[in-house]
Amino acid sequence: MDRRWLSLVFLFSTTCSDIPPNHDTAEQCGCVAEPVRLSPIGAPVQTTTSVGPCRDFRLDVAAFEDRPAASCGMPMSCPAMYTGINVQQAVDNPDVQAAIRAGSVRYGAGPELPEGGPVYRVEIGQANFEVAAPCAGSTECLPIPPGVQRLVDVLLAVNSQETIRTPCREMLGL
Repeated sequence: MDRRWLSLVFLFSTTCSDIPPNHDTAEQCGCVAEPVRLSPIGAPVQTTTSVGPCRDFRLDVAAFEDRPAASCGMPMSCPAMYTGINVQQAVDNPDVQAAIRAGSVRYGAGPELPEGGPVYRVEIGQANFEVAAPCAGSTECLPIPPGVQRLVDVLLAVNSQETIRTPCREMLGL
């Protein structure tokens, strides 16, 4: 397997330059109340993006072929497009809070349905749920609440923003 799969996981990272070092306070950039994680399900290589208190970013990549498992972590860049404030605001959305209370549920159409696509596991503290492609008329599909989709979008953007920085850039060979 070659490393082309990384372009799916790190969608925007090839067009950005390195983000400047942190020069802020926690109050300016915000913290999350508890760890928030995003992992693609069924990807060729398992990865987990984590945002933890306070502004901790971590990327874990499972072993594949001859490459051992690896991880990188650092404080999230700030000021930046997406910060801990954005993640916490997305978590605080009523749709996300309802998803947390609902337990382990899949929103959207998974790969087993004709309209399916990528599936992500979202973990907030001890709670988790899955988010797949939007429903396209299937009766077996639970529609994705807008706030839940926004959280996935924010976490993917954080991943793209942070993985272009050292030490993640070197780990990923970007």
